[in-house]
Amino acid sequence: MPWMHVRCPDRLPEEIYRLVLEQLAELSPVVQALPPSAALVELKGALRYHGSDARHLGEVLRVRTLSRLGVDVRIGIGPTITVAATASAQIDPPGGVLTIDTRPGRRVARAAAGRRPAR
Repeated sequence: MPWMHVRCPDRLPEEIYRLVLEQLAELSPVVQALPPSAALVELKGALRYHGSDARHLGEVLRVRTLSRLGVDVRIGIGPTITVAATASAQIDPPGGVLTIDTRPGRRVARAAAGRRPAR
């Protein structure tokens, strides 16, 4: 089951953090806040509902938070919570999307925002 781990900028005001969580809830009904500035999103149902892949949903979320809230986020996507959280930690601020696919022969699916992950 795919997971998305979202990291907001440090010292983000609580009200803005709540607005980011609302943006996540527009993508998936399964959102867990990880205060003060992160969140976890289960994507299994969201992928089916939106008819999209996980990377695309991450990019949509990033564009929405930038355009609606002026907040850039770091989004890691992976098959487990740990992999998704590790992916989001690998993105340099201000933001980007990194998708890790652990199936044989498919390690890194995409890096955005100019960062190239190590192979």
